[in-house]
Amino acid sequence: MTKRSPSSAPAAVRATLSTPERILLAAEQLFSERGVDGVSLREITSTSGVNSAAAHYHFGSKLAVLEQLFELRAKPIAQQRMALLSALRTNRQGRPALEDVLRAFLQPALQALSTPEGIAFTRLRARLSFENEEVRRRVQTDGENAIGQLGVQGLMGGNRGIWHRGQRFK
Repeated sequence: MTKRSPSSAPAAVRATLSTPERILLAAEQLFSERGVDGVSLREITSTSGVNSAAAHYHFGSKLAVLEQLFELRAKPIAQQRMALLSALRTNRQGRPALEDVLRAFLQPALQALSTPEGIAFTRLRARLSFENEEVRRRVQTDGENAIGQLGVQGLMGGNRGIWHRGQRFK
């Protein structure tokens, strides 16, 4: 994938991207800048340089574009997180170290920040916290929920005393 948006990329570069890739890159750029509610499917197709019939053929709706974008970007992060969390070593008490749990949970997302697409996707995820609940629910996967639970279990299991003390002050 290219560092530029499809509309600003040279024609030769645009020609190497498939129509769905061009739509996804344009959507990612626009969603990360203005949020999902601030972008129309027409704007996505205009930015990607494809016609609206192609967007409807490949995706059907703006939310379907968003779901596919999350499949493309979030799934590899979630898979890497799951692998790292599953591989954690335990101490004598049978618990992983707090630092190891945090590293396994955060490292994949931080590595994504090394690419322009990863930066745009991270901005998009941050913007989603301000979107309506339906949009957030549509893109949050069961896998992300399970991984989040694994991280919380690792934190609770490895540092039960700290967790309980924190709960008392709520």
